[in-house]
Amino acid sequence: MSMKQPKFWIVGLLGVTLLGGTLAALHNQQAGRGRRAFGGAGLPPDRALKRLGLTEEQKAEVKKLRESHKATMSSLRKKGAGIRTQLREKLGTEESSAAQVGELVKEGHDVRQQIRKARQSLRKSFSGLLTAEQREKIQRGRERRARRGPGLPPDRALERLGLTEEQKAEVKKLRESHRATMASLREKGAGIRTQLQEQLEREESSPAKVGELVIEGRDVRQKIRKARQSVRESFTAVLTEEQLEKIEKFRDRRGRPGARRGNRPGRRL
Repeated sequence: MSMKQPKFWIVGLLGVTLLGGTLAALHNQQAGRGRRAFGGAGLPPDRALKRLGLTEEQKAEVKKLRESHKATMSSLRKKGAGIRTQLREKLGTEESSAAQVGELVKEGHDVRQQIRKARQSLRKSFSGLLTAEQREKIQRGRERRARRGPGLPPDRALERLGLTEEQKAEVKKLRESHRATMASLREKGAGIRTQLQEQLEREESSPAKVGELVIEGRDVRQKIRKARQSVRESFTAVLTEEQLEKIEKFRDRRGRPGARRGNRPGRRL
């Protein structure tokens, strides 16, 4: 097979296996809301830990878990970076075969599996340190985040805008329509993810089939992005100039130095 064919899908595979791309993003959207409560390193951010009221003993155990996990992740990410470098080199060589590139992709997949297991182990160990009350606090936080309408401001932000009853009705329609669209896309993404997982776990997986699935996943991700952009634009059109100005001020406050991590301007609007 000439490299003109694999080059197209390998770009997508890079994102999936090593860069947290197309299907990794779909996986996070489908199943990761609760997981994101634990932060990128697998544990809650410091501000969330403070709200749990950890004892000194618990804090010491959490510190140990974090340091051990950091060392494990550093090793795995270094290995993944090496595989990524090799893939780029293969992509720049016309003589490289799809089989050679496919082997590197499978190695990258194995690294992602190890990263996933490391995070699962960390979360399980962390949960084991908590009291029932502390675990309940985390669960309530997850549920609050799950209730937020994707692509639209959370309810508390809408309340500050002083929406009219008519505007509230329009926002409700937008939210319901958007949720239905996203549910359909996420379901499709989950199916693609399952098929890709099956292909990558086969000893003789087809590079062409894997590539097709990656491309399908990329298309779903693009649709998700467009759906979010559309709902934000539709929401903006419902607002008055004064309300839009309030949103801009809110974004500016969140974007100032010292603002909470993750509250980037315009993230939800």
